[in-house]
Amino acid sequence: MERKGLMPYIKRSTALFLSVALVSGQFFASGVYAKSGDKLKDKYTGFNGTHIEWKYGAGSEDNYAKYCSEFNESMFPGEDAAADISNVKDANGNILSPVSYEGRTAVASKKDNELLRFEVNAPKDGLYRIEVDYFLNPDVTDVGKRILYIDGESPFTECSDIKFARYFKDEGEPVVNSIGDESRPGQVAINGWRTTLLEDTSGKATEPFCFNLTKGKHTIDLIYNKVDMYIGSLKLVSPKKVPTYEEKLAEYKANGYREIGTDVEKIKFQAELTTIEKNDITLRRDNDGDPLVEPASSVNRLLNVMGGYRWRIGNQSITWEFEVPEDGLYKIGLYEKQAWNDGLPSYRQIQIDGHVPFEELKAYKFEFTGSTKWVLNQLGPEKGDPYRFYLTAGKHTITMTVKMGDL
Repeated sequence: MERKGLMPYIKRSTALFLSVALVSGQFFASGVYAKSGDKLKDKYTGFNGTHIEWKYGAGSEDNYAKYCSEFNESMFPGEDAAADISNVKDANGNILSPVSYEGRTAVASKKDNELLRFEVNAPKDGLYRIEVDYFLNPDVTDVGKRILYIDGESPFTECSDIKFARYFKDEGEPVVNSIGDESRPGQVAINGWRTTLLEDTSGKATEPFCFNLTKGKHTIDLIYNKVDMYIGSLKLVSPKKVPTYEEKLAEYKANGYREIGTDVEKIKFQAELTTIEKNDITLRRDNDGDPLVEPASSVNRLLNVMGGYRWRIGNQSITWEFEVPEDGLYKIGLYEKQAWNDGLPSYRQIQIDGHVPFEELKAYKFEFTGSTKWVLNQLGPEKGDPYRFYLTAGKHTITMTVKMGDL
């Protein structure tokens, strides 16, 4: 394998202990009313008591894949718009009084079935994403859930399951017990304001939702489903085209970026030691006894990998932090094992510093390696040179998120 240039090695990053479960998000109806003799699909009602049919899932005629099937980049408006946080209304049309919370002016979303109605003016006809600043109730550890309506209607079934993620980190370092084995540290929530683009919870879509809106005023309803939270802002955001790798490489060349050569020592960092956050409390350090894993765990149980079977549910993400000594183009190598899915590949979206650098990393494929085989791979196409990444001197993050990809 070619190893020229500097490769920030994410040792066992995915521990590619990776696996992707074929799961879909759940549909949350705010009320279930069953009458004797009713068919199952007739027992569900919407948040306002109106009749709806059970359609959620891959076979639904109203899913997001169908909704966006005719969208294209020519429909990106190129302009954003924000809702007035002082003019948010409830289901009865009453304006809700904003409050000051953790340094922000916000509205509270707290009661079951409470509807928050935001009004926003789309500057042009076109496709918009919805961006929300939120702060989840710090007294619980669960994620937030809301149901989304636009102009009084649900655009597609996945809008019934909008997730607002909570993030976690290790409480400390592992504790060594009396026989020399390491015990997993507890998990603590990373509380604070977060910004998210509304997206599919199952990991089927590789990008946040796009909503086709006409120029003018629209209402956006968020209906309470799970966990109290505060909302500091809601915006319509114009999507941005993600370049292909070839386009990105041409940009690198045009800017004269220098490729880091063998004069700089390779950077290697351990995935289990450099994880700074994950969006699921079940994602924790794990153990692998393979002698090729560092540090080796041949005698005592060491928590020497990150990922595994727990890291398989759509949109679960892990973020690592690393540092490079100088500006330039780097390659990224992963020491990985993908032992599940009975021979099928797994997929991860890869972000650098919170953004997908190019199209090929929206759902990057990790091939099945088998239960005992660890492999060192450089991120890149199946055939050809590894990808280059432009990094400035200092700290950076890499985030990997479960996606279904071609599955």
